Amino acid sequence: MSGLFCFLFSILLYFFFSLVGKTYVQYILECNNFEVHYITSIIYYAIIWQIIELLIRYLIFIPTKFYDKFFTAEDKLACSTKIISLLHAVVSSYLALTCVARHWDVLPTPAFPWRKDFADVLLVSLGYFVYDIFVYIRYYFVCGKVDKSMVVHHVMCLFAFCYTIFMRVGLFDTVALLATEVTTPLLQIRWYLLKLNMEHTKVYKWNGMLFAVGFLVFRIILNSLVCFHIYYYANDYAEVPWSVRSIMLLGYVLLGLNLFWFSAIIKLVMKSLGKKSTEKKE
Repeated sequence: MSGLFCFLFSILLYFFFSLVGKTYVQYILECNNFEVHYITSIIYYAIIWQIIELLIRYLIFIPTKFYDKFFTAEDKLACSTKIISLLHAVVSSYLALTCVARHWDVLPTPAFPWRKDFADVLLVSLGYFVYDIFVYIRYYFVCGKVDKSMVVHHVMCLFAFCYTIFMRVGLFDTVALLATEVTTPLLQIRWYLLKLNMEHTKVYKWNGMLFAVGFLVFRIILNSLVCFHIYYYANDYAEVPWSVRSIMLLGYVLLGLNLFWFSAIIKLVMKSLGKKSTEKKE
């Protein structure tokens, strides 16, 4: 019943934000108050992500009895929310990669160049982060616990993306970092395979290998290149005070976290290879 109420309430909000006057979005775009436009767009996209989740739940998962494969309340909730994480990763990484390729001309001057595309790409993800924070609130009420590291990660991303948009600094590098989301779909697929007891299948093993390679390419190498780019063009950022450009240090923090997670991934891969060699000897 609560899910149906959320669905109807989300539909109501969607029409409220879309059908006021010409359309609410068109009205905001005609205003000179860009800050209001950004905040409105974030709320708008958050509602869109919520509606997509509810549509998948009530039009696909429940009619096909896909939920019956999951036994705990936590897994049932994660079943529909993780698919949104997967969809967001596909959409955001595609938008980020195409945006960077389209505006490659700003590479030598990364600090200040303003392109509307940069903000548009980040606003889609900001809406997702707001939606996901409410997802973790739901996790807390359903399961009595949340993944604190992911909450911190999303709050940091929310702050960093808002900061770069409102201050109009470092947008190129921030969008480039968003492209690292390309590995997230493989991570979410791994969760589904584990919950469906498919960890011994070839699909699970190939997914794990692709995730390890993708993590190396996008989360380590690409993130390192972005950090080097920030360092190489440090003089471009030197024109603004530390209070404004310090946000770019989060790229280095993210690289540190990725290196830590990659070391854990390598350990899992080595453990898996060790099991294979033992099985062959036997």
